[in-house]
Amino acid sequence: MYHRLGTTQSQDELVYTDPSNPEQFVGCYVLEDSPYLIRTVRKGNQDGNEVYVRPLAEPLGEWTKIYANSTSSFYPRYDHNGVLYGVSTDGSPNGRVVRIPDPLGNASMETVVPERNIVLDELSFGGGRMFLTYMSDVHHVVEVADINGKKLADVALPGIGSISGFDGFATDTAVYYTFTSYTTPTTIYRYDIASGTSSIWQSVQAPFDPSAFSTEQVFVKSKDGARIPMTILRKKGVDGPRPTMLYGYGGFNISITPAFNVNYIPWLEQGCVIAIANLRGGGEYGEEWHKAGMRLNKQNVFNDAIACAEWLVTNDVTKPNILALNGRSNGGLLVGAVINQRPELFRVALPEVGVMDMLRFHRFTIGWNWQADYGEISKPDEFRALHAYSPYHNLRSGVEYPSTMVMTADHDDRVVPAHSYKYAAMLQHVYQGSRPMLLRVKLRSGHGDVNRRKLLEGVADKYSFMWSEMGFTPSLSK
Repeated sequence: MYHRLGTTQSQDELVYTDPSNPEQFVGCYVLEDSPYLIRTVRKGNQDGNEVYVRPLAEPLGEWTKIYANSTSSFYPRYDHNGVLYGVSTDGSPNGRVVRIPDPLGNASMETVVPERNIVLDELSFGGGRMFLTYMSDVHHVVEVADINGKKLADVALPGIGSISGFDGFATDTAVYYTFTSYTTPTTIYRYDIASGTSSIWQSVQAPFDPSAFSTEQVFVKSKDGARIPMTILRKKGVDGPRPTMLYGYGGFNISITPAFNVNYIPWLEQGCVIAIANLRGGGEYGEEWHKAGMRLNKQNVFNDAIACAEWLVTNDVTKPNILALNGRSNGGLLVGAVINQRPELFRVALPEVGVMDMLRFHRFTIGWNWQADYGEISKPDEFRALHAYSPYHNLRSGVEYPSTMVMTADHDDRVVPAHSYKYAAMLQHVYQGSRPMLLRVKLRSGHGDVNRRKLLEGVADKYSFMWSEMGFTPSLSK
């Protein structure tokens, strides 16, 4: 629908509808100074997409299909005199910059910047320049190029972290971007086009000393020899086995990049450790990395997490009796699957809003869309793979599971709380030991926290539960 500001919703105009195909994602947008209305379509069980264009001057005109692929994607990002630019993974799983010179005629695609051995994470345009943000070993580097892809400069970044921005008008003399790292709150920088230099435009003054903490990246060898990045956060001067929280996700082509999280600070100030694992299934190393952790390869994700936990123990960062595993959503599935397979490796488990029933996930809310990553139970080989690691279906009696707090919310319409309810009930049913097996249900809340109070209550309960079960007493003077 098209909505004009200042009018009522009942006056909105229909742009496009396709009621015969409800399980797809459709979007319409117009690029700056572009003569086209662009429509993108992605079917829920596919990784690729379709792209259509229609002249803005012909609101009842025909749509022209300019791209269609079920396994790779292309999304237009910029219009330069009627030529569409964007990033495509078609034949280039790490991404390449392409353009379509004649969208309404011969919609052939030209390569502007070829694929590289690192992932092209973002493409931006501003000040008559093209900004290419690449991901190199889970942090960003940025290059500046002209409209034809010729490299002009590198952007000198303030450190190792994550970048977003650089969009602007072609006539702008400066563009803006944000920088963040695990110890740096999000800071806005102004990039001067002529000089190629950056200066701080806006920063957040958080009440902590970032120089008091260290960030170390290590690479862990997984079961099949894959090289898995893991970042270790701790207070400087802290050594020896310390209470440690291992966090992971590993799915849906989502990259876990450096970002400041204020909730980590109380944990780190107590001399405890946070380890963040970049598991396969994410997008840190492109589409091949994603595919290595999806469908029949999903077990690789759990093997990666187990290898990271073992590395932490072997290298004296922590011990199993003071090690916790945490993850949200798809990361909650990770927690459930891993503690079923290696319960002795962890003292505490915290699956949050997790997908725990892998044989029925597709029947609720948006779950049908996850089949592209998890697989389909109608396919015998994928059914066997799903059943083999499904957290709910692999709980067993006689096992000494980690102390577990299953966390969910009563209004979660992304991962319905029934996943957590069933899993917690089965865990309490089969477990015969003395460790607590709890279910924490956030009321009047959804897949994410609806306000700061609920967020802080959840963090307080998480840390209290972990520290209590690890036998650690925090200092209240910190």
